[in-house]
Amino acid sequence: LASLVSEGIGFIIGVPLHTGQARALLRRHRRALSSFKRCFLIGGSVVSHVPCAISVGADGEADVLPAHLYFCQERHAQMAVRLQKNVLEIIAAADKAGLESWQEAREWLEANAGRQPRLFRLRMEDGCPSISVKPNRVAAAAANFGFTLVATSNKEEAPSAREEVLEEYR
Repeated sequence: LASLVSEGIGFIIGVPLHTGQARALLRRHRRALSSFKRCFLIGGSVVSHVPCAISVGADGEADVLPAHLYFCQERHAQMAVRLQKNVLEIIAAADKAGLESWQEAREWLEANAGRQPRLFRLRMEDGCPSISVKPNRVAAAAANFGFTLVATSNKEEAPSAREEVLEEYR
């Protein structure tokens, strides 16, 4: 972003939610996004919006850019259900796999859990290894579903209305 700002290029870009600033904005505005007065309708879905700002800079000089934090409850629910379904399907498949050793269970989990192996644990059950869910990790993985953080340039032609920014971003 710093290079786009320094070159004066206009943009609308999504900000990854794992960045420090994004996590801080989520903590600060999560409650506000649940307020009905922040809701609007776009494309048949109810979306909440909070205007905010992010700092982008290099070499100690920071530019403050307008940003928009959105939350869509419908999207959150869809993504959470998809995650739960995937986790439960993996557990069901693990139960059917008939795992006999820790090594076999570890290899099976690596091969079948995809990008989500941290959501599972290996444990001994009735003398055989089994794979179970770490429910707190599943909840933490789903916590930021439905949130979108979008940064825009300071240029005058960049949209500033919440609906316009989201439409152009999508």
